[in-house]
Amino acid sequence: MPSAMANLRIATLNTWNCQGVFDRRLALMSLGLKALNADIILAQEVFSQAPSGEDVARTLAQTLGMNVAHAPARKKLRSLNGAPVLSCSGLAVLTRGPIRDHQIVRLPEDPCDGERLGQVVSTIIDKQDVLLANVHLSHLAGEDDLRRRQLDALMGQVAQAPEHDVMVLGGDMNMTADQPALVSLQTELGFVCGGHDTLVTTTLNPDGVDTVDMGVIDHVLVKADGSCRVHAHTALDAPDDATGLFPSDHMAVVVDIELN
Repeated sequence: MPSAMANLRIATLNTWNCQGVFDRRLALMSLGLKALNADIILAQEVFSQAPSGEDVARTLAQTLGMNVAHAPARKKLRSLNGAPVLSCSGLAVLTRGPIRDHQIVRLPEDPCDGERLGQVVSTIIDKQDVLLANVHLSHLAGEDDLRRRQLDALMGQVAQAPEHDVMVLGGDMNMTADQPALVSLQTELGFVCGGHDTLVTTTLNPDGVDTVDMGVIDHVLVKADGSCRVHAHTALDAPDDATGLFPSDHMAVVVDIELN
């Protein structure tokens, strides 16, 4: 008899901290992510006020009925609805399964870029042990070596974790899949990068002040104990009919995983 098939849906989204029309964008993100019905969401540039106040990680978790592991970062004054607020722009992993372990990894950084963190989270989805690595790599132009070192540091933490049925690395990589750092994860470590079902030339929405086309820079890579099929598509990639607003300056990348 053929082995049973299990399915996982994972999404990654850079939520664009508190920029743009924040309240409306948060509502659009919540609606869009709820419609995806993902098992796991990897989020970057997750806005939270310090010491208390607006908290995008908590809001999304409550709206979607998911558990959350939050890693605040990059504390500074930001403009929220025209007023300066002390706030963070960090990472969050949301999962419909329990959070069994959460490690925050400090990554190599450049003074021109600032603090960079990664997350390593263990969860269980439908009896599958899943290890998640969430990251937002440096945005600095020409710093492919820095991004490689950041990935190396994160994967070093991943290597220390117990074995899992599925390993997922995702986030805003600020580089395309043909860069050596991502190619080596596939050729040397056995990760599969989700191929898009249709032609995708960018994962950036035409919003915000920086609309330079950097290509497909948001990725989900998967490594499974056994064979798997990985299909990807973009979401949250259209403006709201009523307001013309995009949920974020990034699209969500959604990956469906079929596990044998």
